[in-house]
Amino acid sequence: LSISISVVVIVGALIAFSLYRSQSENEASVLLGTAETYLQQGNYEQALDGSEQDLTIGFHQIADRYGSTKSGNMANYYAAIAHFELGDMEMADLYLSQYDPPEGIMGVGPIALGGEILTELGLHGDAAATFIKAAEWTVNETTTPALLLQAAESWKRAGESDNAMDVVERLLADYPQSVQAPKAERLKGALLAVAM
Repeated sequence: LSISISVVVIVGALIAFSLYRSQSENEASVLLGTAETYLQQGNYEQALDGSEQDLTIGFHQIADRYGSTKSGNMANYYAAIAHFELGDMEMADLYLSQYDPPEGIMGVGPIALGGEILTELGLHGDAAATFIKAAEWTVNETTTPALLLQAAESWKRAGESDNAMDVVERLLADYPQSVQAPKAERLKGALLAVAM
């Protein structure tokens, strides 16, 4: 009998948690939509903190209150974008580090944003590694060569010519018809000229 009661209590708790999580996701989704509108309009401060006048909350509060939901996760990413646009790279990096990117092509942009943030912070070697991660997240003919080129340029800025050359050669071997190939050829020439 005590086992049956335990099972009922556990099942009841799981159902209650599932309903609570669903309700939290719905609330966060509605709140996120308003903050997204501010972001799209370029009102980055309002997107981050909401508006007392409009009785809205922003990405900061959504991420804090609903962090375990999909919308709370997206609030971290959008907060990173808003901070990036405001020039606050440390906060952009902090919020992006709390974001869990999705599998597939939708994860490429957020990871690439991490490379942009690191570039702005002057961490070119870390930026290069992040651009490579983004390039390999979902390999395709469009984003992969573009991100490989960014990685090579970051390695060059970091003073890592050998790493830059490796990435350029990979880009040219794997994506010779890409839009980035001519620029990669010029970068290869510049790297060879420096090596002489």
